[in-house]
Amino acid sequence: HRHIRGHMPLMATSLLIIGWLQANWFEVLSPTPEGTLLWAKITYFFVAVFPPTLFIFAHSYTLESNPRWEHLRWVLYVLPGVTIALTAAAPQLPLVWKAVRFRQHAFFTSIHPVYGGWFYVHLVYSHLLDVSGFLLLLRAYIQERHTPRRYSRLLIVGVILALLANFSQVFHILPIEKDYTPISLALAAILIVLGTLRQRIFDMRPLAALTVVDNLRDAILLLDISGKIVDTNPAAEVFLHKKRPEIIGKIACQLLCSMGTHPECLSSKTDSHTDIVLDIDGRSVHAERQCLPLLRFPGGALIGRVVSLRDITQRKQNAALLARQAQHIQALYASAQILFNTTGISALMQAILHQGYKLADEQCDFVEGYFSEIPDVSPPVLLRYPPQKPGPTFLTEKRVEAIRKETFSSKTIPQNDYAVCVVPLCGEEQWFGILAFHLEAGTSFQGDERTVFENFALTAVSALHNAVLLRLTNQHAITDPLTRIYNRRGFFEKAAAVPSQERQSYTIIMVDMDNLKEINDTYGHQVGDLALQKLSEVLRRQIRRQDVLSRYGGDEFVILLPRTTIEDARALAQRLLAAIQSTRLLYQDISVPLSASMGVAISAPGEDLETCIQRADSALYQAKLGGKNRAVMA
Repeated sequence: HRHIRGHMPLMATSLLIIGWLQANWFEVLSPTPEGTLLWAKITYFFVAVFPPTLFIFAHSYTLESNPRWEHLRWVLYVLPGVTIALTAAAPQLPLVWKAVRFRQHAFFTSIHPVYGGWFYVHLVYSHLLDVSGFLLLLRAYIQERHTPRRYSRLLIVGVILALLANFSQVFHILPIEKDYTPISLALAAILIVLGTLRQRIFDMRPLAALTVVDNLRDAILLLDISGKIVDTNPAAEVFLHKKRPEIIGKIACQLLCSMGTHPECLSSKTDSHTDIVLDIDGRSVHAERQCLPLLRFPGGALIGRVVSLRDITQRKQNAALLARQAQHIQALYASAQILFNTTGISALMQAILHQGYKLADEQCDFVEGYFSEIPDVSPPVLLRYPPQKPGPTFLTEKRVEAIRKETFSSKTIPQNDYAVCVVPLCGEEQWFGILAFHLEAGTSFQGDERTVFENFALTAVSALHNAVLLRLTNQHAITDPLTRIYNRRGFFEKAAAVPSQERQSYTIIMVDMDNLKEINDTYGHQVGDLALQKLSEVLRRQIRRQDVLSRYGGDEFVILLPRTTIEDARALAQRLLAAIQSTRLLYQDISVPLSASMGVAISAPGEDLETCIQRADSALYQAKLGGKNRAVMA
């Protein structure tokens, strides 16, 4: 792990301990006081250099690297260098040692210096570095929540041993006056080796794995063999809405097997992946749970489990929302098909209310519909669906006028004991009316539901617009543009629409305007057109509402009279002739007399309409030959 930050100071610390121990050993075994003094001075080299080296290791191991620190850390060796120099000159230069006394023991010789003033400066400085390094390691120990804690614990124990041994030697705590610091440091070195090499403190892989786990958004729980939670990551605290002390030590099944889910995965030696529902603070949370067994080796004994939890509540809600939206789209599509296939305006208005009520999925009591400004819908129409449903009328004339002055797609208007969701039926330049959905008091359509009804209103507006255009197109197709009565196509369509019982006995009157060519030649075609319009007005005023009048072509008109006897037909023909003859066309200073010839035919049993028209046309021809301005019965 040479590329790992902190390995060099650790190696230097270990070498200093070895050197300190070796020099102290020679100090003890030296046969002469001079040799003991020499090795004691050599030992002080290691004594002085060890504290800054230990601090540099602790700093490198626990803190982020800093280029400025890399350059300034060598300053820590200035004061130890002075101590080494003064020790070499002692006791002649009595700043570290004022005097030196030796004591012979059974197996070794010990040195007992009298300390000078600089020694205490060195002592404070060294212990300050030792304690600072210890605090850095202690902080790392406190901050590490996972298994590497025991690795940092070994380093801390090693440092404490060295500090205690050094204090006992300086302040003469133990009865045998011997510097036990090298021995304690040797033990510390062993612990450091265990904490670094055997436990792989500098191995990035465990740290990387722990870093990933701590930063995962998924909740991670570590269980022991009994199913008790022994560790967790920060995401689990957020997920479970509990602090770490409230989670550690709990039986996992108590937290993860609520609301009817089963704990089989917490006792299995195989992977398990399932969706569960948890009750967290009274709130149902959907979670994706994965249980991974921890085996001592592949196929070995089960020693624990890792459980991961991912909050999929939003995903479930989104899926439900998408499902609802798909249903709404399908319902809108089905409604649109029905509305666009309904061409009659009256039927379409009923269909709009019916489909709107179905879209509400019985969330509303009934639907009101106010329709106006639609061709053939006058005065405005107020409908409701279901029609038999009792309830107050919301869309009064006053409210409708107030709503028309506002601009909105939809809104809920609360009333005393109910609420109404109002959706205007309007396009860019058209206003067809209003839909009002009656709801229970305190309720309203939410978000996507209101969007559905707004889209439904746009569909209804398009369907109404298409129905109006279709009606106008059909009207133009069957209407004579000059006289505004039916043309030949319109005549046959209306005749076919007459009930069969009314067509069992009917009369056809063919009318031909006399002298239209002379009027055109004398007064111009404009006057001729006015004469045709005047004649159509006279005919329209004289016939019944159920009779069918059309311009058959040129100056010819045809009248279908359902359920008419021959006497009624003859009387009507005479009345028409008299009305036409008494009518004069006034154009500027011109007074143009009008007259017409008619052929009348009564339908025979089993005779079709075209045959009856041909007989009436033949009678008209006879009237023309007979001098015009008369009616001839076929």
